[in-house]
Amino acid sequence: MFSFLFFIICAWLDSMDNIIKLKKLYDYHLTWKDFDTLCCNLTKQIQESDFCPEYIYGIPRGGLPLSVVLSNKLGVNMTFDCLDKVKDNKKVLIVDDITDTGETLKRIKNFYQMQGKLNWIRFATLLYRQDSALIPDYYGEILTNSIGNVDYKWIVFPWE
Repeated sequence: MFSFLFFIICAWLDSMDNIIKLKKLYDYHLTWKDFDTLCCNLTKQIQESDFCPEYIYGIPRGGLPLSVVLSNKLGVNMTFDCLDKVKDNKKVLIVDDITDTGETLKRIKNFYQMQGKLNWIRFATLLYRQDSALIPDYYGEILTNSIGNVDYKWIVFPWE
């Protein structure tokens, strides 16, 4: 229960930072087809790496759709208690929709670093913003401030 609340608070703090920055440019709407393509990219990266997760944890809310898809594609169980799995020395892939400012993943990384458990976790996100504070281990696509000819400030995912 503690880890669930911890990760919710980290995600909420990160999203509050993003809402303040929201009003300058256009929203970019990601489609389900885009989502599927990015999931395939991530699956391939993870399968080709030396990290074999035993569990997948989706950071609520944006990471949950990705965690379901990766769980099915990789044949790995999902967990809702990341903290206990890592304490038991189980390898956990922590997923989220986007590494925007990077603060959510950075807080989680610092938490596990203080416990000496960094070798048991990896991070995966659909999108990674180039100026983020943390580079995820796996990502579907790198973002600058434009996609094609559209300058954007906020990504709208298909489940939003």
